[in-house]
Amino acid sequence: MIFLRYLLLAVCFGAALVAAATVVLDIYMAFELDRMLKRGEKRTAADASSEKANAETIGQMLTPAATVVTPTACSPRGDR
Repeated sequence: MIFLRYLLLAVCFGAALVAAATVVLDIYMAFELDRMLKRGEKRTAADASSEKANAETIGQMLTPAATVVTPTACSPRGDR
């Protein structure tokens, strides 16, 4: 009976330590996310314009010049 008492006591303290570690990990992850998001805000206008130019160049390379989009008479759901 005394073994069961100490076993349950150890399990209780273990569960409390796991809960505390989870809270600490959650707070750490929140600070890391905030740090990463703030790092993204510090980009300059030159970086943004060069990224836009690169995206346009890649878009031109991937899009064939002869592609023509024509509207159809079908409804968006495909009913006739």
